[in-house]
Amino acid sequence: MVSNPDYVRFSKTLTVEHKGIVIEQCYYGTVNAGRLGGSFIEIDDWEFTVKSFMGEEVNPKGFEEMYDKLFKKGYGSFEHEVEEFSKKALITKYFPDVIENRSERYLTELLAEYYHKTAVVQTSAGDDIFRCWDMVQICKELGKVRGRKDQAVFMHNIPQVNFKVRGVSKEYVVELLQQTF
Repeated sequence: MVSNPDYVRFSKTLTVEHKGIVIEQCYYGTVNAGRLGGSFIEIDDWEFTVKSFMGEEVNPKGFEEMYDKLFKKGYGSFEHEVEEFSKKALITKYFPDVIENRSERYLTELLAEYYHKTAVVQTSAGDDIFRCWDMVQICKELGKVRGRKDQAVFMHNIPQVNFKVRGVSKEYVVELLQQTF
């Protein structure tokens, strides 16, 4: 793993070898301090390039087509697995204090603080949602820690702004807060 200096965003290059496949990845992003607490990592850009397979240099597009034909899970699934592995390695090595590395108790306490201090917005369907980016990230991570398979974040129509916005339902947040450790 190589750290590339950047004064605004972080830039990291990571090379991964998995089952004879060498992948080079570049991650670009920022670490933000939360409005009410917590540190949040935001990966703005991610580049994924397959360099070699079984010691031979490959054409990345041809490799993707071959992978799709050979393996049932498909190239997209492979790419997702490598990205998740790499993101965990990146966070563990360089950003140990971000919410993705925190305990369930910490995430629950942080969510409770945001819940009590964050405004609710009503959607065109009459549902109450939280649009706060910090809360959305906490809910996604806490849901993942608890093994929830449902999606926390949805696009919602907001009448006042006349377009769709990302948000997490108040109902989902309450469910997360009511679950015990």
